[in-house]
Amino acid sequence: MSLEIRVHAMIYDYGLNLALYITLVNKSHLLILTKIGRRREKRESLVKEMRKRRETREDQGECGVI
Repeated sequence: MSLEIRVHAMIYDYGLNLALYITLVNKSHLLILTKIGRRREKRESLVKEMRKRRETREDQGECGVI
């Protein structure tokens, strides 16, 4: 059985949830849609990193709240 893997999209939302949607297609054209999400611990570390970067940019005057 040959198997073709198609990656459709990597979707980020504002909560930094990462979803990877994959369709697996075999010779009988069976479609399986899967969602692979990051583990919560990784999301939390990403949130901390993004906050740190934002604070650094604000300190350097690159962005700010009007």
